[in-house]
Amino acid sequence: MDQAYAELGPVAVKLDHFRYLKDHVDIFCKGENPIELSFVVTGSAHIVDNRIVGDKILVIPLVYSDKQHASFYHVFLEKLSRVAGLLAVGHVHTNGSVEPSDDDVATSVLIDRKIRRPIYHIIMNQESEFEIYSNGEHLRRLHRPVGEN
Repeated sequence: MDQAYAELGPVAVKLDHFRYLKDHVDIFCKGENPIELSFVVTGSAHIVDNRIVGDKILVIPLVYSDKQHASFYHVFLEKLSRVAGLLAVGHVHTNGSVEPSDDDVATSVLIDRKIRRPIYHIIMNQESEFEIYSNGEHLRRLHRPVGEN
């Protein structure tokens, strides 16, 4: 890859876009009264150096967030189904965990059904540690971190 990229598991995103996300995490997800935020990774799904290349990261507004829960606008799913080149949907946990909650699993399945295909689901913490999950049949198990067999 000619340009600098940050690797999010099987997805590579331009380093400046990853920094954009990290800046939002630093502002909204840390310190007193942290809130979760959500984001999407878009791209043309071409592969370079065994990574799917993401072109952009878009930060999505949430309606409500505390240390245990977050909710999004009801039109979120409608909007997601119209995002061109959607590769991944992610959110930042403010409790330090990168493990999916039951609500995370249910939401990811709902998203995949709405857009009619499996995508990657990224859970990140405030320190930019992350796990990527997929409901894709190619992983043979629901919500196993990418790379685990």
